[in-house]
Amino acid sequence: MDNLRLRGKTLQTPSFFQIYNYGGGFGHKTREMVYADLTGDTPALFNYYYISNKFPHMFESSEFDNLGKYADIGEALTAIRDRLARENIYSGCKYSPFDFGSKVIFLDSGAANIVNYLAEKNGYDEQAFNEELCSAMRDYYDFADRYKFDVVAGFDLGGKYTFKGGELKNAPLNCFLNRLDVDATNKMLFDKTLDYLKEKREYYPAVLAVVHGRTPADYADYARYIVREEEEKGYRFKGFTLGGVASWKALDASWFEGGFDDRLSKRTAAPARAATAVRKVAGDRPIHVLGGGGYENIALNYFCGATSFDVATLSRRVGDGNGLSADFMFSKEPLPREAKFGKAFVGGYNSDCSLRREEAGYVAIDRIPDDFELCGCAACKRVNSFYDIKKLYSEKSNDDEAFYYACQLMNAHAVLQHRKLCELLSGYDDMDTFRKENPTALNIALNRIYNKIKEKDGE
Repeated sequence: MDNLRLRGKTLQTPSFFQIYNYGGGFGHKTREMVYADLTGDTPALFNYYYISNKFPHMFESSEFDNLGKYADIGEALTAIRDRLARENIYSGCKYSPFDFGSKVIFLDSGAANIVNYLAEKNGYDEQAFNEELCSAMRDYYDFADRYKFDVVAGFDLGGKYTFKGGELKNAPLNCFLNRLDVDATNKMLFDKTLDYLKEKREYYPAVLAVVHGRTPADYADYARYIVREEEEKGYRFKGFTLGGVASWKALDASWFEGGFDDRLSKRTAAPARAATAVRKVAGDRPIHVLGGGGYENIALNYFCGATSFDVATLSRRVGDGNGLSADFMFSKEPLPREAKFGKAFVGGYNSDCSLRREEAGYVAIDRIPDDFELCGCAACKRVNSFYDIKKLYSEKSNDDEAFYYACQLMNAHAVLQHRKLCELLSGYDDMDTFRKENPTALNIALNRIYNKIKEKDGE
């Protein structure tokens, strides 16, 4: 697959998008912005629900109240980062100016939160809800165009895998969502998206149509439906995004029939099977996997036809740690039950592209040896040893910013490992050769899953 040419930028194939959820949380989310220079021009994904300030929510940031004074989103994010760094940076870290516009910036709608808000606002009246949902759709596309995002995902009902607002206990909301015809509503939004884009011939972002389906067969049917509608209405999307396959726990059992029932297969097969189905009709267009960019997913997704990925796991594992754990980093006393350590990514590759000894995964920071070999990435170069990261982490009671700096070094390291994997994959034409030259237990297992997918779903 060729790289995706955008307006003055190039998205490499494959690519990993770092998720920035500033506006959707405090603490770590703020520092992800401040230390954005650590991951350089790694592509970035932002959430419209969090940054538009059109929908009241608990983490709303006033930084997004005055976006109108900026020419584009890159300029806005650069200025916001500069302001955040005045009060949210470790004193031992020299602040480096950084242009957010150097990144390919992707806008996702965060539609599940928008749906919940609009449903409650409209008293769970379906007609009023649909009217306002269509209005929100147009606002979303207008926002992406006005601020010159490079890529925008199609607007749909979305999917949600973490819950912070008590949604699970909201009986009227859940009753409304259960009676909502998801397939019909998503197709209605798709049709209205086509109508909107036909009128916007100078639309700035590359738009990716979202594919849905309860079963693998439904997924393939929906992809074909998109292509038919494109031909009929005379508009061609830049590519596709795969929706609703990131979390295996919410999927229909049919995704796992035929030998995909072991733990790793459950976590990896569905996005890869979805990519296989869509690639058959996508031609040479890009396919992005929403939320399906975990380290164990990337190679399988790529060889099954996907070209880019994102996932929030990296920052979540760092955020597993709490302040109480910091006080016990070097203590010999028993760890209180409520104390939890953040987790660092281990394994992957060194900066010289040599394979590391450890299997890829996340390990609690207190279990990693002080002399653990660093990989040489931009984040690892900020310290002399892993002990330095643990020491920074341990200083939280005296210096919050030292703790956050340690966490963001771990986060950036994980991002760069995911990026490194993508860079290496671009040099391989097939899964079998990649596995032979990178014979980790993970890659051997993924190769078996890949062969099952090809046997079941075809090339």
